[in-house]
Amino acid sequence: FFEVLGVYTLVAFIRRKPDAVFMAKSIAVLFLISNIMTLFTGDFAESGVGSPINRVISIGWSIVYFCYFSFSDKVKDLIPEETRKVTWKNWLIVAVVPVLWLSVFFITFFLLLLAA
Repeated sequence: FFEVLGVYTLVAFIRRKPDAVFMAKSIAVLFLISNIMTLFTGDFAESGVGSPINRVISIGWSIVYFCYFSFSDKVKDLIPEETRKVTWKNWLIVAVVPVLWLSVFFITFFLLLLAA
């Protein structure tokens, strides 16, 4: 799910689309939430995400990237705040990805409970 958003955001930045910064910030927030959920569930070895310290580092990088896209002069020069726009399609994309991810997460979780 995140790969598709990442490619869309990269293309949006290359084309300097008005929604690029919003999408980049959204990805950072989605990664933050994903890493926090993985940290709390404790499925490190089974899910292949490595150790808890890797999740904490990923949480830190998510915060760094969100701050970069929020406060960087380079980002403001590339896509000025006056030209940025967020459409309902952007909100729909950002809303669908967590719903899909959570659906897969809970279905997997319940299937593992039933198998145990």
